[in-house]
Amino acid sequence: MKTDEMTSRERVLTAVRNGKPDRVPVVPVYIAGAVRRAGFKYSECLFDADKYVAAVAKCYADFGFDGIFDCGLPAFIAEAAGAALRVLEDDLPVPGEPVLRTYDDIDRLVPRSVLSNGRVPHVLSVISKMRKALGPTVAIVAVGAIPYRVADCFRGTQAFYKDLIRNPEFVRKILDFAVQPCIEYAEAAIEAGADMLFVPDALSSRMSMSRRHYVELNYPYTRKVFDALNQRGIAFWFHPCGDCSDRLDLATDGPTGLLLPAEADIATVKAEYGRKVSLGGNVRSVDTMLLGAPEDVRRESRGCLEHGAQDGGFILSADCTVPVATPEDNLHALVAAAREFGDYRSHSEAG
Repeated sequence: MKTDEMTSRERVLTAVRNGKPDRVPVVPVYIAGAVRRAGFKYSECLFDADKYVAAVAKCYADFGFDGIFDCGLPAFIAEAAGAALRVLEDDLPVPGEPVLRTYDDIDRLVPRSVLSNGRVPHVLSVISKMRKALGPTVAIVAVGAIPYRVADCFRGTQAFYKDLIRNPEFVRKILDFAVQPCIEYAEAAIEAGADMLFVPDALSSRMSMSRRHYVELNYPYTRKVFDALNQRGIAFWFHPCGDCSDRLDLATDGPTGLLLPAEADIATVKAEYGRKVSLGGNVRSVDTMLLGAPEDVRRESRGCLEHGAQDGGFILSADCTVPVATPEDNLHALVAAAREFGDYRSHSEAG
């Protein structure tokens, strides 16, 4: 194993921008698990920034990930914009009761800065403290949001999906409202010390909505946010959950940063879109990271690296959030695989 030539931060930013770092960085989405390992409840970290910082600092020291996530969630951005949030004692918060119960409630959407409301000031404080604690060499990833998820928090998922059919104009009004909070938060997170945004889309797979509805009532608003991030030079990951194979062409239409598709074959996605975007993934978070053995993680990681890391532009990660109960040996195996099989210099010399 050779000595690193880049810092973790340099390595991650190079990969996200479709370049070739000294080796493939490894950045699993590991948030609630980091909190649990440190002996805290997630709700504690929503009121005590120092506890969350201590948790992720321990996680970095123990595993050596190249990037560490903040404690943010898309629902926090929605809450700061006026939606309700329900805080759970020992799990991630969830959206509260819908604010927009009827179509007449649309007048309750009043623009306001998200930077001084809800949990957002706390999360920004966490990011700032993470930067001070971890120093300048570690990549800090802040969790952002797309307008579709923010709008869903205002309306409630069941009613929101029905509105796609019954009242698409109502949906468009909520989505229009939700664009600016997503952009404003992204700018503030970078200002606080984050290096990039992680932007999940958990509600738009083929199992959830048709391509037609995605094209009409999700993609244009997501694109507005991505275009704004690109204009401001903000690096970001886009993580569409579930099977999005019939709409990855849209996810890669224009500068998209890094794409972390969940249910996708890395070799196929790399061949089709690797020149346009960088990729992340795609070790299975449940079957392999949670339920598998270290040798399973090693084998699957090697396959991801062989198929996705050619010519750079790749981050080794799980295909979704790493479950809280994932064995620590499996996390160590993920990092070890990136170092063993992701060194571009070794590949060059071997070739």
